Amino acid sequence: AAFIRGCSGALAATLALRPPPPTVAAATATDDLRAEARLRAQVRALVLEQPALAGAFVRLAFHDSAPRDRPGVGGPNGSIIFELDRPANLRLSVPLGHLARLRAADDSTARLTLADSIAVAGAEAVEAIGGPHIWLPLGRRDATGPDSAELARPLAARDSRDRVTTTLPDAGLSSVGLRRYFARLGLSERELVALSGAHGFGRHPSLIG
Repeated sequence: AAFIRGCSGALAATLALRPPPPTVAAATATDDLRAEARLRAQVRALVLEQPALAGAFVRLAFHDSAPRDRPGVGGPNGSIIFELDRPANLRLSVPLGHLARLRAADDSTARLTLADSIAVAGAEAVEAIGGPHIWLPLGRRDATGPDSAELARPLAARDSRDRVTTTLPDAGLSSVGLRRYFARLGLSERELVALSGAHGFGRHPSLIG
C-alpha cells in the first residue's frame, strides 16, 4: 500500500500542469468533468479486465509528461503520439491504442484533449489497483509535434553512465545517473523507485518470461 501511495504522489507530481486557458466557460468545465468521470470508469473497467494495462497506462502517462527540455517546454502534452518510434517508448502503442479506441467510441470522452486523456488514464490505473484517487486539473493542450529527445543542457559527469543527456531516462544510466535524472524533474529517490516499479503493475514476470 505504501508503495502504491508513493507511485500516486510521484505520478501526480510528474503530471504537473501548465495553467489552463483563463476563459473556460463553467458549462464547458462541467462537461469536461463528466467526460473525465466517464473516461475513468472506462479505464478502470479495462484494467480490471486486463491487469497488465495498469502498468502500461502509468508508463504511458510518465513517458508523455517526463520529457521536458527546459521550463515551459514539453511536459504532459500528448506529444507521445509522435514519439512511438523511439526505443524508450517501445510497446506504448498498446495502451495508446486502447485509449484511442475509447475516445473514438464515445463523443463525451473525445472532448478531452489527448494530453488530458493520457494523464487521466494513468491516474485511474493507479486507483484501479488499490491506490488513492489522484485529482487532476484539466486543460492540458495537445502538442503538434514531438518533444525533443535530447536535453539542450545535459547534466555533465566524469563517468558517462552518470551523464543525463536525454529527456527520458537512458537504459545505460547508472544508479547515480537515474537519481540525477529524477532529481531534475523534482522527484525524490523514493518516487524514482515507486515510478520505476509501477511500470510493472499487473504483470507477473518469471525467469522464463
